[in-house]
Amino acid sequence: KYREVRGIYDPEIKNLGLKSISILRDAIDLANQKGANRTGGTLSHDYGTTRLITSADVDESYDYTNIVLSLRALTNESSAHKVCVATNLKEFKYRPKIIQAAEEAKLGSYPERIKSGRYDIIFQPMAFANLVNEVGRATIAESVETGSSFYLNKLNKQVTSEKFSLFDVGNLARGIGSRPFDSEGRPTKATELISSGILKTYLNNSSSAKRFNLQPTANAGILYAHPSNLVVPIGRKSDEKLLSELDDGLVVTNSWYHRYQNYITGSFSVLPRDAIFVVKDGKTIGSAKNIRISGDMINLMKNIDDLSNKKEKIVNWESDIPSEVPSGRINNVKVTSV
Repeated sequence: KYREVRGIYDPEIKNLGLKSISILRDAIDLANQKGANRTGGTLSHDYGTTRLITSADVDESYDYTNIVLSLRALTNESSAHKVCVATNLKEFKYRPKIIQAAEEAKLGSYPERIKSGRYDIIFQPMAFANLVNEVGRATIAESVETGSSFYLNKLNKQVTSEKFSLFDVGNLARGIGSRPFDSEGRPTKATELISSGILKTYLNNSSSAKRFNLQPTANAGILYAHPSNLVVPIGRKSDEKLLSELDDGLVVTNSWYHRYQNYITGSFSVLPRDAIFVVKDGKTIGSAKNIRISGDMINLMKNIDDLSNKKEKIVNWESDIPSEVPSGRINNVKVTSV
């Protein structure tokens, strides 16, 4: 028996059609009004029905919709990127995101090179979701078995800061990746992957659960397990408070090209992109350009110092697993000027 997952279908999105062009025009016009010289991005909306029929007499289906606006506001010297993600039009509040993108693009104008070194960094949700996606992929049982996970032999061990926990929620209300059942017909649920820094389980299907002697997590896909919606519990401080406590550091708004030198050790590098802000004594004093962040994922995540008290829904090119994440402040991050 399957419970209905609330809010994953909206007939208004199904019937949106070419009306979406007016949304796109409004987003572009708003960005230009707020100071962007030009814009780039995509608006996509999708609907469908998924039906599952199995040899165990399961015959069930569900309808879904989603809409995603990804917009980059550009000035002559800088850019900023925001996304707005929803399963229904009522929650598709894209205009504040557009205004924020235009304002960050202007604030990031005239970026300068900074010295290589160790910095405390606030990763805004777009950039933090990138890291969370990598953590989520590393919890897949088949990734561990094939040597493409830095969580090999890490069950019940500390893999992140105690201030960080992570859930995969397959039945999340209004979740982009939500569904009532997985590809084996198991009812979806919430699974605690990391509890105050401790890795509790791997995401699995029936066969990998047996191989690891774990309980199935209802994450089966056609070939292997995969995350549904990655959810990070929020912290207690506002974004403004996190910034005010940053003595000498950076704010990274977005990143791309997260690549590994060694999957088992989690040795990686990633390129921050769009607006990067330089902070001194809790205040933004300028912007930076052309930097690379590197290290290993376990030590990086162990250096999480705090999380903001609000989160955002993120789906993006580098973060294709739907995520709900706050901003994260991470200390002692290796930064190289490139």
